Amino acid sequence: MLAGAKLDLLAQPIGERYRIMTSAIKAYPCISTAQTLVAGVLQARAGIAHPAREVKRIEVVMAISRSSALKWRTNNGATGKPRKRGS
Repeated sequence: MLAGAKLDLLAQPIGERYRIMTSAIKAYPCISTAQTLVAGVLQARAGIAHPAREVKRIEVVMAISRSSALKWRTNNGATGKPRKRGS
């Protein structure tokens, strides 16, 4: 089989958490909560012949907590007040 391999090591406990449990693999270089959004946009774009001419606007709404939204807006120079939909 595997010459010189210590197969009994495979049956022993690792002694720590599996590294895979704390790993994250992302398909796209963006925040993890936006992965499905990017995949959906790419899929939709594939069905549009001339995106620059046919798509006038894309509005994205992500479900985040109010405290996260305020923190993001404050860090990006905004007032921290929620924006009215459509403005």
